[in-house]
Amino acid sequence: MNMKVKSVLALGVYQMDNGTHRVVARVGDRKTGPRPKEKRFPAGTALRVMKKWQEDQRSELRRESLRPVRGTLAADIPFYLERMQGQLQHPADRKHEIEAWLPTFGQRRRDTIKEHEIEQQIREWQRKSVAASTIRHRLSALSKLYKELDGRQAYNPVSTVKRPTEPRPGPNAVPIEHVVKVFDALEARVHRNGRGWKTLARLRVMAETGMRHSQVMRLQPTDLWLDSEPPLVAVNAPGKSGKPHWKPLSVRGVEAFRLFIEKDAFGEFSQSSIYKSWMLACSDADVPFFNPYRLRHTWATTLRAGGLDLADVQELVGHTSARTTERYAMVAQHKIMGAVGVLDRAYSRARSNVDKKRAEKEAHGGDESEPLRLPNKKAGR
Repeated sequence: MNMKVKSVLALGVYQMDNGTHRVVARVGDRKTGPRPKEKRFPAGTALRVMKKWQEDQRSELRRESLRPVRGTLAADIPFYLERMQGQLQHPADRKHEIEAWLPTFGQRRRDTIKEHEIEQQIREWQRKSVAASTIRHRLSALSKLYKELDGRQAYNPVSTVKRPTEPRPGPNAVPIEHVVKVFDALEARVHRNGRGWKTLARLRVMAETGMRHSQVMRLQPTDLWLDSEPPLVAVNAPGKSGKPHWKPLSVRGVEAFRLFIEKDAFGEFSQSSIYKSWMLACSDADVPFFNPYRLRHTWATTLRAGGLDLADVQELVGHTSARTTERYAMVAQHKIMGAVGVLDRAYSRARSNVDKKRAEKEAHGGDESEPLRLPNKKAGR
């Protein structure tokens, strides 16, 4: 027989309609906290007795929440990703970030990983020139795994680790001549070896559209409008801090997508494979190696240098914040130097106007100079 609550005596203490009491002990939140405990007390039980039981059970639940999951990190990651399915906006990015810890801690139980070991791994990544923002994403991913599997109050070695500071953003583009040389070398390598066409097509799309590798992976044939006027590509999966948007395509962009379609380059691909091919092409072209991701920076910076306003570049890149766009499309130096010319032209126009008015006044017999007018003090009161 179902009994209904008659009244609430205290938080988690209920009197039922038959006079008995139901007491619930809970800690944490409903999502990550341990399963609550519940007990029935007979009618007439003192409130202090029920609250004493409730507090004892809460203490026990808190002790349970401090016991971390005893699996290895390698075993816990699939369970964590499955548990977070449907909650993550970009699950592939989270998977990539969390799996970066596997080479060092994959076979370790998470409760044995210490703060100083995580700091040592950070220093190792920094020696390999891993970007501060990438390290911060990896730290956040690992910390969220601990919180999701063990609870917010449980042991978490990441919580006290100092995160690397992201450097002040600066120009990260490369000379477009270098890009041309590397693509020439890459295409020659592909023709020579008879393989690598998909990699070439994907890199050309990245260079001609400024798309991230993750956006290229998510492209669908229905996103391409190559025969429209102008030709367009829809970026429906914009990635981090982005928004869906359309990109108009240049003639070179259309050619890149024709090759992309011809070689059926849709779907996921290995970033390490692209990285390796690009590194070899840089070597063949005798160009200092640069990460393929910088093709995106170069694309945006080239548009900015060509005269597009920051707002225009922001729309084309798909950023929701102009501050983000500034990191990809810094102000072109030649435009800053050109500001001096703008000032010179402004003063020249002003001087011309003044001289013209003075000449007109002299032509009409007016006095060149006007009497000095003092400010009206009464008007200012």
